[in-house]
Amino acid sequence: MQKRENGLDLMRIIAALFVVAVHVCTVQRKIVTSSEVLDFNYHFFSFMRHWAQSAVTVFIMVSGAFVIKGKSTRNYRAFYKKSWGKLVVPTIVFTIFYLFFEWLVYYRVGVYGSFLEEGVALKSFILQVILTLQGLPAEHMWYMYALIGLYILGPMLAYANDNMTDKDFTILAVVMCVWGVIDALTQPPILNWGIGYVSRLLGIFMMGYVVHEWALKKSGNGLAIGLICAGVLVNVIEYIIHLLLLNNETFDEIIAPQRPYNALIVVTAMLYIAGFTILDIDTKLTYPSALTYWVYLVHPAVMMIVFMIESVVLRIPYLELGTTNMIMSGVANTVIVYLLSFVVGHLIEKYVFGRKNKAKAQ
Repeated sequence: MQKRENGLDLMRIIAALFVVAVHVCTVQRKIVTSSEVLDFNYHFFSFMRHWAQSAVTVFIMVSGAFVIKGKSTRNYRAFYKKSWGKLVVPTIVFTIFYLFFEWLVYYRVGVYGSFLEEGVALKSFILQVILTLQGLPAEHMWYMYALIGLYILGPMLAYANDNMTDKDFTILAVVMCVWGVIDALTQPPILNWGIGYVSRLLGIFMMGYVVHEWALKKSGNGLAIGLICAGVLVNVIEYIIHLLLLNNETFDEIIAPQRPYNALIVVTAMLYIAGFTILDIDTKLTYPSALTYWVYLVHPAVMMIVFMIESVVLRIPYLELGTTNMIMSGVANTVIVYLLSFVVGHLIEKYVFGRKNKAKAQ
């Protein structure tokens, strides 16, 4: 990886932290947002969710930047073969895993009602199957299904990029991005693996390439930090608009960060991509950056296991964890789950794929 791309590795590592945080703090966030008291707890957990949404958009854009630019994408047979092993197979494996794992955990801890009640096991399993068919065997898995759809379109986008001027491709990316944002306002997604939902993200995917290529021509850590700070500012503005529209359900639904196609969150992600691409740092973070893929996949399972252990040790019902010292438990568990997910990711790389050993040998 080129030296200047170390910034993007750092960005992935930071983005993964926010993704973990928003899932770990789901219970706390629901508690504070259901109350009418806009205290520190509310702002802490609510803003974290808004910030995490931009992190997911960042991952989509980074994927688009390298898929559209990659030489291997031009050979669509080789690209699809590589994507099958790298993306599709893990998605299938984790879909099956989360189908049963989430059902078993949520059934056992009483999310669907007392597990002693007759018929609860079957009803809860049917619900889990329906969610899986929609692309939600777990809350985070929608991204994997959408990414598969975007990867299918990857060679076509690369072909279009090769046969268009940079200006024309940029215009097309902007049009598709705006189109996707507008279309997302009409109705929530039903099938996260459907072509309709994938098309909403297509412009974001393309804009990742456009912004990354623009940033590669720039230099200077001053500019990089300025762009990153601008991204934070837009994120704050988006959150302020959310607060101003709390009592207006119609407009709040438009502004609310439902998945990554909120217009302001897209702008935020673009600024982050540009800033971290330009950022010139010497520290190589290639391996931990690569592990963020597995961190994304495994962190909900790690989170639930940690919660179950804490429930037993602290003698607190699973569904009540974090409801008292919310910020302390939210921050602590975010760090714990984040680090443990990297450990699990490393074990997968080392013992399932053997990539770490191969890298050292080379």
